[in-house]
Amino acid sequence: MTLKEIQKLQVEWLKHNFPEYGENKAYWALLGIVEEVGELARSYHKKEEGIRGTPEEHDEKMRDAIGDIILFVSSLCCAMGWDCEDIVNEVWSRVGKRDFIKDPISGGEK
Repeated sequence: MTLKEIQKLQVEWLKHNFPEYGENKAYWALLGIVEEVGELARSYHKKEEGIRGTPEEHDEKMRDAIGDIILFVSSLCCAMGWDCEDIVNEVWSRVGKRDFIKDPISGGEK
């Protein structure tokens, strides 16, 4: 499934599951992104410390957080009327051209 397809399905899912989402949808999506980044950082930190779970458990929590971050980013894009997949493609078309070996300051970006 493409990100574009997931984003379309997600709009309907949000309307069904969170009808109160309403006018503050960009706000809630942004809060969700921040919460999940915290969860990702916590799991990575605990894995590095070797505490509160096995490496595999921490990996699973990190994978879950990454998926949730992507879905919340998709929600934010929906709220703003943007196509998430198009944004990723547009940004990658610029980032993929950077070469920090040849140009350590700007990567060749003007």
